[in-house]
Amino acid sequence: MSFLLPILSGILLGAGFIAPFLNFLSWIALIPLLFFVEHENSKRKIFLAGFITGFIFLGMAVWLFDLLPLNYLGINNNILGFLILFFSWVAVASVLASFIGLFSLGYSLLKRNWKWDILLIPCLWIIFEYLRSWSFSIFLAGKETLFGPHWTIGNLAYSLAQNPSVRFLASIGGIYLVSFLVVFLNFSFFFLIKRIIKEKIVLNRIIYFLIILAISGLISISYFPPHFFPQKTNEERNKTIETTVLQTKFSPFFNQTKESVKQEFQTKLQLLKDTASFFPNSKIIVFPEDSRFLKQKNSKELLTEIFQDKEILLIDSSRTETPDGIKSITTFYDIQKGVITDYEKLLLAPTGEYLPYIFRIPAWFIDRDWVGKFEKSRGYKKGKEMVIFSTPKDWKGGAFLCSEIFSPELHRKMTNQGAEVLFNLGSLSFAHGSKIFDLQAQTTLQFRAAENNRYLVRATNFGTSYIIDNGGKIVKKTPDFENQVLYGKVAPISKKTFYTKFGDWILIIAFGIVLTILLKTDIINKRSKIRSSKIS
Repeated sequence: MSFLLPILSGILLGAGFIAPFLNFLSWIALIPLLFFVEHENSKRKIFLAGFITGFIFLGMAVWLFDLLPLNYLGINNNILGFLILFFSWVAVASVLASFIGLFSLGYSLLKRNWKWDILLIPCLWIIFEYLRSWSFSIFLAGKETLFGPHWTIGNLAYSLAQNPSVRFLASIGGIYLVSFLVVFLNFSFFFLIKRIIKEKIVLNRIIYFLIILAISGLISISYFPPHFFPQKTNEERNKTIETTVLQTKFSPFFNQTKESVKQEFQTKLQLLKDTASFFPNSKIIVFPEDSRFLKQKNSKELLTEIFQDKEILLIDSSRTETPDGIKSITTFYDIQKGVITDYEKLLLAPTGEYLPYIFRIPAWFIDRDWVGKFEKSRGYKKGKEMVIFSTPKDWKGGAFLCSEIFSPELHRKMTNQGAEVLFNLGSLSFAHGSKIFDLQAQTTLQFRAAENNRYLVRATNFGTSYIIDNGGKIVKKTPDFENQVLYGKVAPISKKTFYTKFGDWILIIAFGIVLTILLKTDIINKRSKIRSSKIS
């Protein structure tokens, strides 16, 4: 069989991640790969076919080249920076792609008949998708790694974030239930097309019509999504809180001078004054990641001067020296009463906030001084526990930082601990305002909000900022990356979704189905051997 088929699948899968208007391709993207697996006998080629699909797909979804130049790592040679990123991109994409190779191989070994396969295929997909999220933290393990299924980059669900019905499904079973549905439909179309080609029955025209109608329907709802499921309504929605997001467009701190720091502080002060003038009823003010506003001299006095006796919650974060080492800390600050509590970032970004062993070991032999400089400037320590803050107005919230957007488990845990509104403080300055990463951050956070039935506020440096409602819909968004103020309302919600309560239950079912098929296949093989021995 030609490898053009798995190549086509990889392109179709990746297209929706870099061009959202092509997200409908997810519904049919796996069909070429399934045809290859169906007609190929070589197990090596079947694994390779899945690997090729995965490498193209996940290679398109990984945005590493937007990190150039790598001056934030102390690497000022652009050629060297490109080579480092190229080999890193190949290594990461290869590790992640191997799980799609295992998916293809698993299907070829376990396939039996359509009645079983129609469940087997989506079950295998989400199992390997889950294992893939684990592999990222294992492959890029370091001293400060938080191990777990946190890195869900490239999950099929994310390409369908604009569909409200799909987001509603996430509130029931998370992103893995959405992936299950997508692959289930892919296999359904594949099976119908295979039947048409193989059997050439009289009803071909009707079946052709039904397939075309179904695919056309999926394409149309990708562009004009109907509300198949009712929108969540909550009696708590009438208790809204005026919220202001301060968006900035600053270079990373390693590029800054004393003069630029002063200028940026004045810009933040002006944004605060704009908030006081144009949005005087604001009760929450959110800064982007690592704004360090509260660390500046006289910042607290200036806040009192600008807002006087108003009760306002300010959420800020900064790189902070602690007795344990450098930490990324979010501070929840009441302008009238002072610091409420702090949260220390749990899920650190590999190479950005700690050095993975796979890079640290060779770098230590090549340039020990560089490793020492990295540890001194970028060697962060992870936090120890989840933190929820309470306000005098009797509602609770929680905030995560930048890379933590990819972890459904952390958001679910925070919601279960009582958070009624979620916040994310991000910065894309390290990626020079990558539009691909900005889009992926938005689609990912839409699912985090929908999964847990929570409003979610995102404040970004060098990217867009937005407010997402509890159904995952963007209700307010900045039009560009420039310095500006975004104002909107959020509603604290205490009601938990089925997903928040029970997590990724679909994975348990998937493991059960695959185990049943394995046992059934083993029993059938043993019976066949017994019959063969009796005959002989």
